[in-house]
Amino acid sequence: MISNKAEKRYIMIFDDLLSIKEDVWTHLYNTEKPIVMYGTGNGADKIIDVLEEKGIKLYGIFASDDFARDRSFRGFKVKKYADFKVELGEFIVIVSFASQRNEVLSNIYRIASEQELYAPDVPVFGSGLFDMEYFKAHKERLELVYDMLSDDVSRNTFVCSLAFKITGNIDYLRSCEVTESECDSLVSRLLTSRNYVDIGAYTGDTVEKYVSHHGNDIEIYAFEPDEKNYRKMLERFESRGIRCNTVNAAAWDKTETLRFYSNSGRAGSADKGRNSTKFKDINAVRAEDYIDKEIGFVKIDAEGSDANALRGLASVIRKDAPVMKVAAYHRNEDFFSIPEAVSEIKDGYRLYMRHLKYVPGWDTDFIFSFDC
Repeated sequence: MISNKAEKRYIMIFDDLLSIKEDVWTHLYNTEKPIVMYGTGNGADKIIDVLEEKGIKLYGIFASDDFARDRSFRGFKVKKYADFKVELGEFIVIVSFASQRNEVLSNIYRIASEQELYAPDVPVFGSGLFDMEYFKAHKERLELVYDMLSDDVSRNTFVCSLAFKITGNIDYLRSCEVTESECDSLVSRLLTSRNYVDIGAYTGDTVEKYVSHHGNDIEIYAFEPDEKNYRKMLERFESRGIRCNTVNAAAWDKTETLRFYSNSGRAGSADKGRNSTKFKDINAVRAEDYIDKEIGFVKIDAEGSDANALRGLASVIRKDAPVMKVAAYHRNEDFFSIPEAVSEIKDGYRLYMRHLKYVPGWDTDFIFSFDC
């Protein structure tokens, strides 16, 4: 494994992935250092389950100082980072939560400068791990996607993101970060029409941002399945005077009823294959059935249903060839299944990839622009 005691910058090509000797899980299994987890909650549960399955011993858990109260998690007393520094001196830290907040990331980077630190990649949705075995099994499909990418930033983003998935080393993510304005500039440069489809519109924040850049004299279609988020979206649009066609349904590849798992924040998922007690049945629709204008831009952040949402837009994609920004971090297979889905619908798209500051590798998107 590559040490991440200090920030490093990498420019990588696909063949560099073949030189990685072991994935993060193998490294954690083989290490003689104590392993301490940073964070509690759903992400920690997922990682602890993997550790237990692989026979990897977890020494303890700590939280940020403001959250390290007198409590326990999965049989461990939740301590502070400083407690383990006194108790152990040197140890491995594994980050078990996701954040893009500067103050949280600064703390992670500070810890990484003092200890060996990893953020093991576990899929937001779906099963399995993106480990070395998974990479080797899908190497040819991933390499085909790499060959499709249209610029050096995209190629470096793709390879660094894969290296992070395999190793859990956050230095790879830091090596391919771009700012939100840089990503927006790329999209704006590629647009030929401003009419907009937002799939996974959440509370309308991305629609509001789009309107702030491109004005409100356009046609907008927003799809959001969660009732609470949908109500907040309507309130936002009314208070801001935003005109928008809204649909309270999951964007899918056919019209049917789905089981919707409603989690905190953005992570609500329409998925037939999960086991949970917190669900309800919702309507799923093909977005193309609700769109009657030429579309210039599509944003899809459908919490694991992204490829299905693409297929439900097939007629729009074939007719209008819109620029599309599609989330690529929900499922292990997203890095190849999403480009494959677009190619199956309409051949000739140019492919870009961008990653915004986030640990783990969330806010990583494919951007498609049609080459006439």
